[in-house]
Amino acid sequence: MSVARKLGVNIITGSRVKEIDHTSSPGVKACTEAGKEYHFDLLVGSDGVNSVVRRKLFPDVKPEPPTDNCAYRAIVPWEQVKNDPIAGELAQSPTMEVWMGRTVGKQNGYIITYPISGGRDFNMVL
Repeated sequence: MSVARKLGVNIITGSRVKEIDHTSSPGVKACTEAGKEYHFDLLVGSDGVNSVVRRKLFPDVKPEPPTDNCAYRAIVPWEQVKNDPIAGELAQSPTMEVWMGRTVGKQNGYIITYPISGGRDFNMVL
């Protein structure tokens, strides 16, 4: 982002788009929930599954998840995991660990753990 800004690109983040208009003038106009109005040559919508941008540009598209899978992710300080009487075994060495299992009639379950932030934190995906 810093390179784009150095080249004169106006990047707005942390603004919830309420409405967009790409038909009445060149470029695109974006109005935010805070009442601000912006005019751009290009609008990149990264506003999630309930996307205002997607609904405006592609009203017939109804996103559906590709699977029923979901994941819970947690980041915990490495020292906290290491000192826990049960989870401490996971933090004995800074490696990635993967456990997978299957419940009858259901999809696979999994647990993935690995160090992040240079070993300061412990990432768990369940």
